[in-house]
Order: sequence, then structure tokens, then C-alpha cells
Amino acid sequence: MAPVDRKRTFWRTESTLSTSSGTLIASVSIVFRGGADYSVRQMEYFRPRTPPEIFLRMFPNYAR
Repeated sequence: MAPVDRKRTFWRTESTLSTSSGTLIASVSIVFRGGADYSVRQMEYFRPRTPPEIFLRMFPNYAR
């Protein structure tokens, strides 16, 4: 991730999706605004849709 503004409010991240043999399927570059308020609101969406061990790894500050 890298900030895209001086205040470090907006961040850019990139990711790819590949097959098990390494063939590239998709790539993405996104700009987002992170923040504690936003994270708290999103937890109720992600928690029931994410296996507990993955949720803990992705959101250690919000795991119960």
C-alpha cells in the first residue's frame, strides 16, 4: 500500500488473482480511504461471511 495524498487519507493498493498453476486471471489497483469508523461499520458485513481463522488474520483488532 502507498499513500496517494500528503495527509495520508487515501491509499492505493494492488492485487492479482491467479490459478493454482500461476496463470494470471485478474489484477486490480484501488484507491481507498481507511479509518476506524469505516472499519467498525464493515465488521458486521464481513464477520458472518468469513471463516473465523481468516477473519482473525484479516481483522485481528476486531476478532472476539
